[in-house]
Amino acid sequence: MFSLKQLFLSAYLLVELLGVSSSAYSFELNIAHMNDHHSNISPVDAQIELASVPTLVELGGFSRQVSLFKQAQQRLPNLLKLHAGDALVGTPYFTFFHGESDAKAMNSICFDAFVIGNHEFDAGDAGLKKFLDALRAAPDCQTAVLSANIHPAKATPLNPLNGKPYLQPFVVREIGGVKVGIVGISSKNKTEHSSLPLPTTQFEDEIPAAQRAIDLLQSQGVAHIVVLSHIGYGMDLILANSLNNVDVIIGGDSHTLLGDFSKLGIHSAEGPYPTIVNNKWGRKVCIGHAWEYNKVFGLMNVVFDEQGEVESCLGQASLVIGPKLERRGQDGEWRALSDTERNAFSASLIDKPELSVVENDADFDVVMAPFSQKYKELTTQVLGKLAATESLCLIRVPGSVNFGGKICDTVSERSGGSDILQIVTESYRLSNPEQPADIGFDIAGSVRSSLETDGLHDRPVTREAIYRVSPYPNELYLLHLSGNRIREALEQGVANWRDLKNGQGSHPYASGLRWELDLTQPTGQRFSHLEVRDQATKVWQPLDPEKTYSLVTTIYLSQGFENYLAFREVCLQNDSATCVTARGAFADQTLIEYVSTVKSRGSSDGLLRRIKCEDYSHQKVITEKGKLLSTCTP
Repeated sequence: MFSLKQLFLSAYLLVELLGVSSSAYSFELNIAHMNDHHSNISPVDAQIELASVPTLVELGGFSRQVSLFKQAQQRLPNLLKLHAGDALVGTPYFTFFHGESDAKAMNSICFDAFVIGNHEFDAGDAGLKKFLDALRAAPDCQTAVLSANIHPAKATPLNPLNGKPYLQPFVVREIGGVKVGIVGISSKNKTEHSSLPLPTTQFEDEIPAAQRAIDLLQSQGVAHIVVLSHIGYGMDLILANSLNNVDVIIGGDSHTLLGDFSKLGIHSAEGPYPTIVNNKWGRKVCIGHAWEYNKVFGLMNVVFDEQGEVESCLGQASLVIGPKLERRGQDGEWRALSDTERNAFSASLIDKPELSVVENDADFDVVMAPFSQKYKELTTQVLGKLAATESLCLIRVPGSVNFGGKICDTVSERSGGSDILQIVTESYRLSNPEQPADIGFDIAGSVRSSLETDGLHDRPVTREAIYRVSPYPNELYLLHLSGNRIREALEQGVANWRDLKNGQGSHPYASGLRWELDLTQPTGQRFSHLEVRDQATKVWQPLDPEKTYSLVTTIYLSQGFENYLAFREVCLQNDSATCVTARGAFADQTLIEYVSTVKSRGSSDGLLRRIKCEDYSHQKVITEKGKLLSTCTP
């Protein structure tokens, strides 16, 4: 058993270690925060490096976050507890419980404020209302739900005719006798174009909405302002530079890791924690993000001078793991650390401020037991096995960030991009085995997890794993459209993130359709050498602009979200045969069926594998910076 590091190596402790007396300043604020937990309640197994040795750990887990927040509250003065959005969607917990389990989990921490993320609208305004009702249900915890730039129409679920609106632009908390204003800002374009809010729910531009709220707080005598945002790290940097009188930004949406985790073998951090920039008036702004899925606990200390300006901000985003530690023996099997190794690791924790080893919170586990039991009953069925050397890695745009583990580190250098997206789109194409479609089509953001092995052993694939890969309850639609429309849709999907800056989740993947992509070119000229595989001959042929092809995709894309307006226009045609439901098929169930029937499709050993190189949709890719990525090799 490991002892917890005192104060989780908090910024508060760091101030004292540096010999700075907080009594010399007018006010000191501590902020514990998380973001983008996406219905991740359970921890996940992950490999990190400890003393340069690959080590298997249990990463994250909401129960451990509860432990950390509780201990911070007990030990730190002037503490704010904040959640920077996207509580919902991403695991079977949402599929089964529709936000109720997330509300229970969040009320165990009792956040001072929560900002609305884009995925909070994935079940529409009415679905969000149900989640917020569950969040309100705890009598001893009334978390402020914030967004200064979302304006639901009157007499709609979030703004009832006879009742208080569910969203407020800001909240004022009295911390240590000092008023602190917290302003909520949500992503405008991303929520409008990649979620399902009512048409009457209005989204205002982020910067003017934030400044208006700050100005109103200032007029009420609130000197210290925290912006709680769900717009992404890059946008937070712009927001900070564009606003006056903002002191701190606690953000989410981009799943950004901040801090130095290189000693743990993690090299994906995008900046320091906290990141310090200047506001519009040249004064310090402290920015903090806490990665994703409960993997990181963010803790920031901000010291204000006698004029109310930020004097300093320190802190630590720490990786959250449990006491389970395993290393691979000479036979390749994972085994628990010996007592000697365990004692050495425990003694080394003081030198690892980027790591928090923590036990579950017992009270939380009791509260969540009914959900956990039901979850286990519904997800443990084994559907098939993934071959040991065939990890299905997750990446959004070829050449960008690996969303998987260490075994997938080289995926960013490959033109093929996401292996798991190729499997997902193949399952769509084959959703009607009696009459497969020409093309299966989806976007990078629809898939939320990779399927990985340890490189040595075949991996059982459970229902839980599939629900993590494909968490959205998306019905599939069959479209009949011309080659010209398909090309148009591809260009629209890339333009959505490349030109309109709406996030890389709109990037296209396909089965039965392949291309070359040059991201240095302007829209309309990025795709070339488009080819479709003939279903009868299995030969690849050039995409015919005038020929009609069958394409299976999600109802979400058929409605034109993520800028796929070509699909929407096809589905709005009077001829109903051009856009119909795919015989009641749904994305998650289709993938379950695909994994369960691998052997019947010709796999001699019944193992799931990556598709052939020549069948990847991305055959050649030149990145935004002009780099030619490596081609796929068998």
